[in-house]
Amino acid sequence: MDERCAHPGHAALRAGHDALRDAARALGHDPLSVEHLRCAVRQVRRLSADLADLADALADRAHHVTVGRALCDTRPGSPPADRTVREVVRDLHAVARHLHVGDVLLEPSEDDLAHLRAAPGRG
Repeated sequence: MDERCAHPGHAALRAGHDALRDAARALGHDPLSVEHLRCAVRQVRRLSADLADLADALADRAHHVTVGRALCDTRPGSPPADRTVREVVRDLHAVARHLHVGDVLLEPSEDDLAHLRAAPGRG
């Protein structure tokens, strides 16, 4: 992430990014019980859905970046700025769709884990 970004939402996104890295590190220390794994899968589903919503919201906001502004792409032979922004909006919506699919793909796993129990006599 660009540390120089001055947008007010940047600090919240940075904190979320740091929290995700901390969670990934925490998972690597102790063996997981089935219940802990199920809870982690549930949280990944929620994060996936929330990130999808964020990507869609960002796409909706990005659509208006060129409105009332004279922008140009500084790369040689680049398309007009409005076309570049439209491509970014399409990409963000595509990412959102993929993240929603991730949530749906993990739903059966969460359900399967909810039915697993320790076998009798095996602690």
